[in-house]
Amino acid sequence: MLSFLSISRLRRVAAGGVALALLAGASPASAELIQLRSGIDADSNSRDDNVTLLKGPIDGPFGATFSPADFTAASTGEAAWLVSVLNANWKTSLDSDPAAKWIGIGFVNPANGWDETTAGIHGFTALYAIDFTITQTEFANVFLDFDYLVDDGLGEGGESPLNPAGLYVNGTALAGSTDVTAGNSANDQSFPAFDITSLVSVGSNTLYIYDNDFGGGAAGLNFSARVSVVDEPAAVGALGLALLALGVWRRRRRG
Repeated sequence: MLSFLSISRLRRVAAGGVALALLAGASPASAELIQLRSGIDADSNSRDDNVTLLKGPIDGPFGATFSPADFTAASTGEAAWLVSVLNANWKTSLDSDPAAKWIGIGFVNPANGWDETTAGIHGFTALYAIDFTITQTEFANVFLDFDYLVDDGLGEGGESPLNPAGLYVNGTALAGSTDVTAGNSANDQSFPAFDITSLVSVGSNTLYIYDNDFGGGAAGLNFSARVSVVDEPAAVGALGLALLALGVWRRRRRG
């Protein structure tokens, strides 16, 4: 016949087993992290493998508010050019992602006229597009981090801008993504994480980047973006319950 002490020990062992079982089964699946960057050119043809564009005016912003047709044209347009000879004012690469490279849509040079890969004295504004795919079928949140170098800026400033945002997800502007300050091509820039949960879906999505050559001169873009897909909260809650049960079990053992 079991003594009271033996029964007490059995209860503690059972509680510990339940806690460990909960912990083993409650760990959430790894979050999905999608890396996007400019300048990927696997076939060495001086064209970006992933970034396409809608070409805008030379030395100035687009003249009308972006329409669904504009976003379609950007995502189905020509591939961006890699800029091999950089402007003297451009920083070579991002500290956060040296693999990202400068891209553009051609330049006007006084010596040789039109040149796609050498940053000249004039460049074109462009709306760039890059697709990303979310494979996780259930998620709680999706966040976008964006680091960049740009000439001249992202979006439009002024009193009545037609397209103030520099970033769009599936055609929807991200509030707070305007940057029309000086020095963006010489110093790393970044936006804090955007919550884009309501703007994305499982499967294919598109990030659009509006490089506005509002100041004239050369134009180009170097960016690195990360899309973080966060797991369902139920899994996180289960993990918390397991840790709580394990804590209770440990306190009982010490008692």
